[in-house]
Amino acid sequence: MVPQMLNRFIIRSAIIFFWLLIIGCFLYAPTMRFFEHKKIITILTWTDLIDPDILREFEQETGIKVKLRFFENNEELFIKLLAGRAEGFDLVIPSDYVIEKLIQNNLVKPIDRTRLNFWHRLNSHLLNPYYDPANKFTIPYHWAVYGLGVRNDIFAQPPVPSWKLIFDPFGPGKITMLNSAREGVALAAYHLFGTVETLTKEQQQKIYSVLFEQRKRVEAYVDGDVRADYLLRSKQCSVAVMGSPFVVETLKQNPSIDFVIPREGSFIVIDSLVISANTNHDHEIYEFINFLFRQDVLKHHFHKYPFVPATGELIPLLQSVDAPAKLISAYQQNADHLHFFRQLMPEDTLNELWMAIKL
Repeated sequence: MVPQMLNRFIIRSAIIFFWLLIIGCFLYAPTMRFFEHKKIITILTWTDLIDPDILREFEQETGIKVKLRFFENNEELFIKLLAGRAEGFDLVIPSDYVIEKLIQNNLVKPIDRTRLNFWHRLNSHLLNPYYDPANKFTIPYHWAVYGLGVRNDIFAQPPVPSWKLIFDPFGPGKITMLNSAREGVALAAYHLFGTVETLTKEQQQKIYSVLFEQRKRVEAYVDGDVRADYLLRSKQCSVAVMGSPFVVETLKQNPSIDFVIPREGSFIVIDSLVISANTNHDHEIYEFINFLFRQDVLKHHFHKYPFVPATGELIPLLQSVDAPAKLISAYQQNADHLHFFRQLMPEDTLNELWMAIKL
């Protein structure tokens, strides 16, 4: 009798366990499949370059989830990647000069152009930069030109577009200057000596003198962004060193303000796409990159954050519809006279000089 009861108990327990297992698999299988097949890529980028709304469109189309992580400057980006050996990030969007360091430290992998459907559309002027001469590791994504925002109503007549507007210690009104040792020194060096790759001690001393004398007119050292735009619109400055994206709305709304490229030439910044050396999500990354370069996506991002896309065919459309013509023609007319901000002296020397100027 006891063995029969034990057998019945075992059989009933087995049946109950079997059905619980079936029900559990039925309930949790979708969740398990979700986690098993979920595709996720992580992008390290500047703020105000990629719209989260457009990411949702990409995720719906492909099933690939995109996470955004941000950095404030190229130095922070480099430290993050170097400390983690690029782990945790799949795609990175740095600006020109730091890319050289990323390549030297083996933090990025070569680009496979056969997996890109837009390379033939890229603006040839943006290819083969000094930091990646054959574009082996980089894809130009957006660009901006540095120029001068000028309040013409403060001058007796529109001034000649020249770097003298910010380096003349006796010029009218206050100015804004870039709050970057590398960029500030590069501007002064270009004003004094033209295009150079290194500086002698004598040249460094001349740069120090010019920048120190300039302090009398500097209302604020800023990053060439919205604060420079505000100081210009509020008439606290007569001239502001600015990046082109941050003056778009001002040019539309304020006819007294002009944006000019100095006749001597100026500087360009390119934000590029690079692929982390340690990622194993290449398929998803290339799918996302091709999505970013779709015309509708590029145009959407220009409306949202007015950096000019690196593809040439959109320029006439943007010029006629979305932006003041002078911003686009500024690049087209000055392409041969636009330069990159480069490191002209050792880091320690540069920082010491800059601190001496600002103290």
